[in-house]
Amino acid sequence: MISAQRNCNSLLKHRGCPFHTAQVICRTVSVLTEEKETGTLKIDQFRPKRPVWSRRSLLGMAFAAAAISVPMRALAQSGAAVPVAPELLAGMPPLRMHGRTRLTVWGFRVYDVQLWVAQGFAASRPTASVFALDLIYLRKLNGLEIAKRSVAEMQAQAELAGEDEARWSTFMQRTFKDVGNADRLIAFHAPGSPTRFVLNGAEIGRISDARFDVRFFDIWLGPKTSEPAMRQALLEGSSP
Repeated sequence: MISAQRNCNSLLKHRGCPFHTAQVICRTVSVLTEEKETGTLKIDQFRPKRPVWSRRSLLGMAFAAAAISVPMRALAQSGAAVPVAPELLAGMPPLRMHGRTRLTVWGFRVYDVQLWVAQGFAASRPTASVFALDLIYLRKLNGLEIAKRSVAEMQAQAELAGEDEARWSTFMQRTFKDVGNADRLIAFHAPGSPTRFVLNGAEIGRISDARFDVRFFDIWLGPKTSEPAMRQALLEGSSP
């Protein structure tokens, strides 16, 4: 059981695994193994204790440990798109829903993601036009870990300059909040304008840095993304 906990710690730090996948697996471990313990296990802080395990807990641990070793992927889901509130689009051109998908991990729903684009959007150069990346969370995730995984995902695609990594990490750790079921985080991109982040209708941060803008959105839309199925679902139908 302890080895599964250590595997989760390693998974959270592994650049090849998306931050949302790592968090869900580790959260599954914590939920299934706290039956006989007091307090709450954090997804990023497992302690080598000797709890009394129930049969169900042991089965849950085995399931989670097995899941860690299997590659995960985003699965496109059908369903109605959820419109962006008009007040969030003030000063922006009309946006239409271009693609959507759902991230699931072994049946656990993580979030729905929608891509809203302006006229002229092209998959080969998405940051050349206005768009919004819209995440609707379906479970609890820790804001600090979201920030850390975002940096790791950027770094996995191409090395970050030390100054950029430090500045962007500080910004995201300050900006990203803990989220839960039905929380909605929208990241807005407009060429020449700051990248804006809006959580549940309230702006929580903005940054004026063209390099950050490209590298952040490449987590989902870049050709080197760790979730190619998600990218394909979001960009399907784009002009080349």
